[in-house]
Amino acid sequence: MPRRSARPVEDASPLRRARLARNWTLEAVAEEIDLRTPRGHSGVTPSMVSGWELGRHTTSIGHRKTLCEIYGQSRRHLCICGGTYDLRDIWWPYS
Repeated sequence: MPRRSARPVEDASPLRRARLARNWTLEAVAEEIDLRTPRGHSGVTPSMVSGWELGRHTTSIGHRKTLCEIYGQSRRHLCICGGTYDLRDIWWPYS
């Protein structure tokens, strides 16, 4: 089966661009999330990270906050705001 060509970086989502700017793999992001999770296991897989980057899946509030910490950027900048309003988001410094 022919391999799909990767989207050019300029066409990539802000979340993917943030990862590529650090020269990280999907595996590295999943590992970094694990390191920042109590007990060291988040359950996040490289496939999940890819789904977030491609907009196929939304992140949980906890993973949104972790991604903001990892990349040092706001939810809005990374375009991971999610589709629901949550009061816990109001007081988060990376909003």
